[in-house]
Amino acid sequence: MIEVFLFRITKEKNNKEKMFKKIGINEKDIKYSIYGKPYLQKSFISISASGKWFVIALSHKNIGIDIQCITKVKDRDFIRSICNADLSQRNFYKLWTRIESYLKFTGEGLNGIDSVGIDSKKLELITNEKDIQYYTKWIDKNHVLSVCIQNREKNILMLNIYT
Repeated sequence: MIEVFLFRITKEKNNKEKMFKKIGINEKDIKYSIYGKPYLQKSFISISASGKWFVIALSHKNIGIDIQCITKVKDRDFIRSICNADLSQRNFYKLWTRIESYLKFTGEGLNGIDSVGIDSKKLELITNEKDIQYYTKWIDKNHVLSVCIQNREKNILMLNIYT
């Protein structure tokens, strides 16, 4: 099972610590790999934040998550350099969250960006990993979230939203 916990970011002091506590995680129990991939002793975790949202994904299998706030990309050459196509802003961010969720899944972070190919017509990633699956969801009109999970089995995705 995949559990995704979505929190609205507030200016409250110790907000991040309270978010983890709300889902039963002590932030001190989270360890990090040399590339910054978080992990727990008995389960997999992935974390992302953008705009007004902070998101935590938990699973019994390897997982990566990314959320992005849609902002205007002024440099269209940047979009073309990533995907060799002139995508709309929404499709670019949908694809970008998939890329980042995959790179968090592998644990390489942006260090592994050169290992990812893109089929911009299908908005799909081309990687060496077998048996991975993506879930993409628009949280609101300005925020898109993607999850990369191991194995192409029927996973139950639970989205818990705290505002």
